[in-house]
Amino acid sequence: MVLIFNEILDLFGFLSATAYTLVPGIFLYQLNSNILNEERLSIIGILCLYFNGLIYFIRSIVFYKEEIDIRDFCNLAGAYLGFIYIVIYLKHFYYKTNKKKFVLLIVIITLSSLAVILLEIIMKKNDIVMKVVEWVGAIFNICEYLPIGFSLFHLIKNKISEKYTLFGAFLGLLNTTIWIIWAISKIEENKLHSFIANIFGLLLCLIQISIFFIFRKGESKENKNVIDANDDISTNIIPNLETPTGDDDDYINKEKTTSEIINDFI
Repeated sequence: MVLIFNEILDLFGFLSATAYTLVPGIFLYQLNSNILNEERLSIIGILCLYFNGLIYFIRSIVFYKEEIDIRDFCNLAGAYLGFIYIVIYLKHFYYKTNKKKFVLLIVIITLSSLAVILLEIIMKKNDIVMKVVEWVGAIFNICEYLPIGFSLFHLIKNKISEKYTLFGAFLGLLNTTIWIIWAISKIEENKLHSFIANIFGLLLCLIQISIFFIFRKGESKENKNVIDANDDISTNIIPNLETPTGDDDDYINKEKTTSEIINDFI
C-alpha cells in the first residue's frame, strides 16, 4: 500500500477539508465556556460531518488497490474527530441530567456506524448498493455545511445574526470551492455526487454569511430606533422639570405628572 497525492488539487482538498473538520472544536470550546445561547444550538451539522467522513473513508478503504490517496484521510479525520465532537456535545447536554439518554444516544450512533461499515464491506461488489451509499454520503456532505453547532432554521425564524457561524461558513466556502474544482477535474471518473454536494454546500455557506449581515443590519436599525425613542422621551420630560412660573399648586401637579411619566418610563 502506497500513500500519495495524485495532484495538487488533492493536497488543497485535503488541507481545506481538514481545516473545516477542526471548526467544531472552536464551537465546543465556546459551548463549554457558557458563552452560547443553548436555544440556538443543533447537533445536525456535527452528525453529518461524522457520517460523511465515515462513509467515504470506509469506501476508499474498501476499493483501494495498491495506492490510497492521502486526500481520503481528510475523511478519516472527519470520522474520528466527528465521533469525539458528538460525545462531547451530548455529554454537555445529557451526562449530568440524563445519563441513560446520553448512553442510549451514543449506543445508537455506534450501532449505526457499524451498520454502515458492514454494509460497505459486504456489499462492495454490488454496484447499485454502493451507488446508493455514495449518494447518501453526498446528502451528509451537503448537511455538514449547516451552521456547525447551530440551528439554521432557528436563526432564520428568529432573525438572529450569530457571529460564531461565520468562521465555519468562510472555511466551508473555501473547502467547497476547492472540491467543486476537483470534481470538475475528475469529470472522466464521474464525480457527479461530489460536484452536486459541494454546490449545495457552497450555497449553504453563502446563506449563512448573507443572513448574518442581513439580520445584523436589521438589529442595528432596531437598536438605533430604541436609542432615538429614548432620546424623544428624554426631550419630552426635561421641559416639565423647568422652574415653575405659576402658583405652587400648579407646580405640585406638574411635579407629580413628571414623576409619573418617569416611573412609567423606567
